[in-house]
This record gives sequence, structure tokens and C-alpha cells, in this order.
Amino acid sequence: MKRSGVILITASVLLVFRDLLGSDAVELSCDDYPKIPECPTRYDPVCGTNGKDYLNRCHLCRYNGEAGKDIGIKHEGYCTCKDMNLS
Repeated sequence: MKRSGVILITASVLLVFRDLLGSDAVELSCDDYPKIPECPTRYDPVCGTNGKDYLNRCHLCRYNGEAGKDIGIKHEGYCTCKDMNLS
């Protein structure tokens, strides 16, 4: 097998294992949202790295700004008991 083929297969396997290990954090850039007092009420829930639900990314960014926090997105959708360390 050619060297490039081995490298490609190895990289693919590493990506699969990374996903299986639970690295599902989502990047959050609050620069994507204008500095306005109100966020849209668009339903697009995210689970924060603090185990709390936010209606959408803008609401999480607004919370970070108001509370002086740096909470990220753990994953898209609502948090589960596992996310909240209740299990």
C-alpha cells in the first residue's frame, strides 16, 4: 500500500475515534451576533458547557456578556441529565 494511502486511512480512523470519545463541543463565536439588547426568539436550543439550556446561540452569548462568563456550547439541542451531572 502506498504511504499516502496509509496516512489517509490512519487519519480517518483517528477522526472516528475522536467522535466516539465524545468530543462533541461546538465552537461559539459571539462576534456573529450584533451588540443589541435583545436576541431573536428563534428556537435553536444549545446545551452550555455549564449544563444549562439556552434558547439559541445569541442567548448564550448574551448570558456570557451579562454575567462575565465564558460558557461554550457542549452540543446542539437541550442538555440531558448526563450533561448536568445528574445521572
